[in-house]
Amino acid sequence: MKLLKKAVRNNDFDTINDEAKAISRWALKLTEYFPKNSNPHTSEALNLIWEEFEQFETREETQIKASERLQQAGINRNSKAAAKAYSELAQSCKACLDDYRE
Repeated sequence: MKLLKKAVRNNDFDTINDEAKAISRWALKLTEYFPKNSNPHTSEALNLIWEEFEQFETREETQIKASERLQQAGINRNSKAAAKAYSELAQSCKACLDDYRE
């Protein structure tokens, strides 16, 4: 996210596009990393993920949509749209980490 933040600030649209695409690919697989009853004792993941899995999936969708908007802003070379999409993406990441990680 640091590289992406710097790219947004500097209107580095190629990096914005590349990084947003990578985040989108990762987000599309997010719930696959958390199959039912898969929380090992050493994990930072809270059991709340599995207790509220539908909400967790909703968070995944939010992240996917935000990363896709950011990628589109990079393709369109639109700095205002990139800044807005980056903010949405960062907020979605923070909310998920705050709720589901120790």
